[in-house]
Amino acid sequence: MISQLWLAEYDILKKFISEHPEIEIAVNKTRIPDNARSEFYLHFIQVISSFVNNTAMALVRKSTALSEHYQALAKEISASYGLHISSSPAVFRFLRDPLIEIINSESDLMFDLLKTKISVDIFAELASRKLSEVEQSLFIDSYQQWIALSLLKLLDCQKSLQVVPGSLSRYGVHKSRLSTGNVPLPKESREILFNYESAVKFVVPDFIIYSRRINKYVSFSNKIIRALLKSNSLPAKRQWLSLPPIERIPRYHQMYLYIDDKPEDLRIVADSHNICRPDMILEFARESELKEKLSEAKLQNGRLKPILGTIIIRMEDASGELYSNESGVSIISVGFDLSRLQPVCKALKEFDAR
Repeated sequence: MISQLWLAEYDILKKFISEHPEIEIAVNKTRIPDNARSEFYLHFIQVISSFVNNTAMALVRKSTALSEHYQALAKEISASYGLHISSSPAVFRFLRDPLIEIINSESDLMFDLLKTKISVDIFAELASRKLSEVEQSLFIDSYQQWIALSLLKLLDCQKSLQVVPGSLSRYGVHKSRLSTGNVPLPKESREILFNYESAVKFVVPDFIIYSRRINKYVSFSNKIIRALLKSNSLPAKRQWLSLPPIERIPRYHQMYLYIDDKPEDLRIVADSHNICRPDMILEFARESELKEKLSEAKLQNGRLKPILGTIIIRMEDASGELYSNESGVSIISVGFDLSRLQPVCKALKEFDAR
């Protein structure tokens, strides 16, 4: 059933438009003069805001909470470690003001409704679907970034390093006829860069830190995307797994952690044919996805054989107790309490002690 509240706001918007004939909103034309622009968008945003608050209040609340926790943590990391954090433009906007970004995601549909390209019922269906997409993409990407920074803090970062292999498009690879290349060595950096490119020469860590807590280097890779080139030289110390073609696809909402004494041995995660055996994999799941994620993690452990297994981070705020099973998969409920990530740090520390 369609809520009457946002429809009432929509009627107010239509009334405003009818009282300002200089506003033109048609299938092939949109003209909102300066004299009416500010008030038009006040009504326009109020309609979408009313729809969002009625349809996805839980998403709004947890996105606002995530934004607050993230901004506080980012400020602390900047002050304590002198590091600058770079995100994709969409994640940056979402973390700065999630409600505005959610509202912006619905604006095209609202204009389609005003232009009578879609009905009220179709708008409600498509807008609800868009909200689900925001939760599945922007929220989880942003939450995953908060987890990475939380671990950086808990592991007590002494210094940060970055690998910059340079960009190269699929067209560039084809044109240059390149099939192999060299991965540069990590260099110290004051920037924590979360990579959201769709194609890269090689999959390299988002960042590498030296941890005072475990006295080792730890690399973080927030997703595995398609690599365009095969590396001329893979670190011999690491274990490498061949990727069949079906596996050369993006892996989202996972974090691959690697530990080593030397940062150069952490410089590459995957090339076009091989992936480094992870030391640990972190998965991210909502309550409704736990059963499915657990099954997927068991299968993935069989393929990628992470040495410390897979930990599924339950994003809801619940008991922080650790659940584990014989398949090397554990579940911890974290919510926005970074102290509940201690089992991750403890596992990395124990691995160091072996």
